[in-house]
Order: sequence, then structure tokens, then C-alpha cells
Amino acid sequence: MTKTILLTLSILLFSYAVHVDGKEIHTIFNRTEGELGVDDEGTLYWNKKAIVTEQKVKLQWWVNFSIILASFSTLAIAIFTLLQYLMPRKDKIQKD
Repeated sequence: MTKTILLTLSILLFSYAVHVDGKEIHTIFNRTEGELGVDDEGTLYWNKKAIVTEQKVKLQWWVNFSIILASFSTLAIAIFTLLQYLMPRKDKIQKD
């Protein structure tokens, strides 16, 4: 939320808009190396060309399997640790 407000304020105060391919690109800064801009959908542009900010990561099957196995192992450890915490030990119970 704060980032969105700051980005909106910086666009309103310090930028100008350029229309490229039907999109309004607001320039954030302009240097001799190039200019950085953002459109209304939040896509970044460098010299009026879209910057790819996300891409799919494709892992090998054994890496995916290892991640799933590690997740289940971590879940099992968490459950057993919780049970140990909740269940009182017999030797620690005081007898009246």
C-alpha cells in the first residue's frame, strides 16, 4: 500500500507521460543512459520498451520432488514438536 502511494506521488510530481502502443507511460527519471517509466498497470519500461519483471521458473523433476518431500518432512516435524509441547511428560507430573 505504501509503495503504491509513493509510486503514485512520484508519478504525479516528477514525471511526464508518453503514449506508446496505446499505453500511457509515465517517465520516472530521464538520464543520458536512458529513461525509466511505468504505465498505469505497473509495468516497467526502459527507453519505452517493456522490462520483463517476471518469468516462469521450470525446475527438473527431482528438484520438485525434493521440495515436496522436504515440505512434508517439515510439516511432520512441526506436528510432532507441537504434540511434545502439548502432551505432558509422565516423569514431570507431580504426584500429590
